[in-house]
Amino acid sequence: MKELWIGDMVRLIKSNRIGKFEGIHKNGKAKVLVHHEIILSTAANLRLLTEKELKRRNKTNFDLDLTEEPQDKKTSPPSSNSYHSEPEVLDLHLETLDPLFTESQMLSALDYQLNCCEDFIYRSIQAQNFTARIIHGKGRGILKREVLTLINSIPQILSATSSLDGGAIEIIFSY
Repeated sequence: MKELWIGDMVRLIKSNRIGKFEGIHKNGKAKVLVHHEIILSTAANLRLLTEKELKRRNKTNFDLDLTEEPQDKKTSPPSSNSYHSEPEVLDLHLETLDPLFTESQMLSALDYQLNCCEDFIYRSIQAQNFTARIIHGKGRGILKREVLTLINSIPQILSATSSLDGGAIEIIFSY
C-alpha cells in the first residue's frame, strides 16, 4: 500500500470491483471508494490498475467517478414527460463494449460485462434517468441471470421487465 497514492485507481481482487484509493484507515486497511461507498480492504486484496487498463477505462468510459457531474448530461431533474423519452442503452456484447477485450487471470468476460453494467446503472441513477435498457443477449442465460441479480440488489430500481424477445431488460428507476 505504500506505493499507492490517494486517487489511484485500484481493483479489489476478490470482488473484482474498481475504485479510487482514498488512504489508509486507522485499522491499517486501505480505504477504497466504489460508487459512493468506502470499502476497507487488505493490501493483499488490492491491485493498482495498469496504464493499459486505465486507457481502456477512459476509452469505454463505463467507470466514471460518480462524485463529479457527467459533462454531457443535463443536471436538472427529469421532466414529467421523461417516461416517453428513449431510454439510455447499454449493449453488454463484448464486441460492442470493447472489441480488444481479452480475458486474463484477473478479469473474466462475465466480470467485465457485470462491471460495465453496474457502472452504467449507477451513472443512470446519478443522472436521474427514468428508464434504461440493458441488452444482455439470449445465449445460455448466464449473463441475464447475473444482471438480474445485480438489478435486484439496487434499491433505486422500481421495476425490470424483459424486452427485445428476451434479449434485454428494461429498467424503470424510482427516486
